[in-house]
Amino acid sequence: MATEESFSRVLRGYDPAEVDPLIQKLRRELLTANTLRDETSLALKQSEARIAELELEVGLRGTPTVQGLSTSLNNKLKKADKLAAGIVKRAESDALFIRSAAEKTSSQFIEAARDDYERARTEAQALSASMAEQARELSENIIAAARTEAAAIVASGQEEAQRLRGEAATVAANLRAETRNEIARMTAEAHREAEELKLILVTNRDPNISVDEEIVSLLKLNADGAAVRAEMEQELQTRHQESLMQTDKYIGAAEAQLATARTRQRTLEAELDALENASKLQSEQILEQARLQAAKHVEHADKLARKKISDAEKYVAAVIASIYSHIEGIRAERESVAAFFDALRLELQNSLGDAVTTKKLDR
Repeated sequence: MATEESFSRVLRGYDPAEVDPLIQKLRRELLTANTLRDETSLALKQSEARIAELELEVGLRGTPTVQGLSTSLNNKLKKADKLAAGIVKRAESDALFIRSAAEKTSSQFIEAARDDYERARTEAQALSASMAEQARELSENIIAAARTEAAAIVASGQEEAQRLRGEAATVAANLRAETRNEIARMTAEAHREAEELKLILVTNRDPNISVDEEIVSLLKLNADGAAVRAEMEQELQTRHQESLMQTDKYIGAAEAQLATARTRQRTLEAELDALENASKLQSEQILEQARLQAAKHVEHADKLARKKISDAEKYVAAVIASIYSHIEGIRAERESVAAFFDALRLELQNSLGDAVTTKKLDR
């Protein structure tokens, strides 16, 4: 008989707590069958010895009827011994085969169920990880695009403001230069005209004109020059004010443009925050959906594994029931063999009694 140490245990084999008691029970049944076989063999040997003694006794007494009867009984006993040995051997072989097939099939069912469960769980985990990665990439791309657009708009606004400021400074510088040039030109022209007047007065001086009249003429010329200078200064002041107003206008436009750019920047920042929140919410929704799908896959795999394990347990139970039924058949055959031996013993006793009676009557 095989011992428990003859079977190796693996990671995905049968559950010892469930299968070992059944195996032990089958072993006890096989031991009982072996014991029955041994008892039957011993009884056959004893019967053969007894028959040999009887044959010897009958041979010594010279009774042909007993000799014929002994030969018939011997043949029947040999036939019964062969029948019993064949039944026991066949029972052992069938029990071992059925047990091996049940263990193998049960292990295959359980291993297949566990493989399906592991595969489904792995697929669910991979799907969840893939969807989470896609959600993260989508969120990062959206945020990066929004930040790039905001930076481009702010940079464009700053460049436009700088350009307007540069243009305003250039215009102001040009106006100042033109004003200075105009003042210098008008001053030079006034000096030139004054010198020309002086030269004319000196060259064309009338001796009859008194000095007072000459002085009056000079004063008049000076007054005219002062008026011209005042007019020129007023014009220069007007141009300077216009230059300042134009410069302020350019600066105001630049500041307005910059303010618009900053307002757009704040708007984009608010939109970016809203977009980040929306992308985070979308990512969380995608992750939650992935978790739910993974949970469904795992639950389906768990149900499938439980069903296959239940089917395997039912199959093993059916096989074990078949083994029990077979063992009951063996017991019935054993009882039949025992009854056959009892009938042989009774026939032998009756035959021996008849032989003794005949012997006595002959005497």
